[in-house]
This record gives sequence, C-alpha cells and structure tokens, in this order.
Amino acid sequence: MTSRRRRFAECRKARGFNQETFAEAVGADRSTVQRWESGKNDPQPWLRPKIAKVLSLTASELDALLIPDAYTPAQSSPGWLAAAAPESDDEVEALELARRVFASDVGKEALDRLERTFDEMAMRYPVSPPHELLTRVRKHSS
Repeated sequence: MTSRRRRFAECRKARGFNQETFAEAVGADRSTVQRWESGKNDPQPWLRPKIAKVLSLTASELDALLIPDAYTPAQSSPGWLAAAAPESDDEVEALELARRVFASDVGKEALDRLERTFDEMAMRYPVSPPHELLTRVRKHSS
C-alpha cells in the first residue's frame, strides 16, 4: 500500500472494516475514507470522536494514526500502534473525558453525585489532614 496513512488503514482493516463499511459506520462517503487514508484530507473535527469510537481508540491514539507516514518515527516495538506519549493539553483531556462519559452507561444522577463529592473533597484538601482525605477517597472509590 502506498498510502501516506498506512497505520490508519491497517487499524481499520484489523477491526474488520473495508472502506465501504467503515464509511457507513462513521457517516461518511467511501471516497472520503479513501482521501483520509491517502493523506489528501483530514477527518473533520466533529467526525473524529465517532471515528475513534468505531475503531475503539482514544482521541490520542486516533491522532497518532492520522499522522502521515512520512512524519512518523520508526517504531521499535511490533504492532500497528506504538504507545503514545501522554498529552498535557487540558482541552484534549477534557474532550476525551467527555467522549468517555457520553459512551458510558452511568446515569446522570451518579455523575452529579461524583461531581459534588469531588468538589467537596477539593475544597477540603487545603485544610484537612491527609489521612482523613485518604479515608474519604477510599470510601467513595469503593
């Protein structure tokens, strides 16, 4: 394959999709998928979460696959995807968290309770002894 995004195409194939079925799964045209794999076009930002979900990837893993092959450093480990370096971009992390929340089956009530508990613990952090906070964290984690 002479594709500039060979790893992206290999991942699609490894998940059992041909270009046609993958295009249907993400709501695009087959020729659009072909342009993504050839490196002529990039997937639109609003389609990336759906592409990542269909391929069972995180946003960071998808971004790594979309780097053209010419700019990808040689991989020392086998496999189609090397371990990605941790991202420090807060926006990317927030989008990934939002994607995971959207994909989860946890109810709104549970998420609201977790958020309130987290806020309460964050406000107590500067004025509470560490062992007390650790006990509360373990209680809420279980």
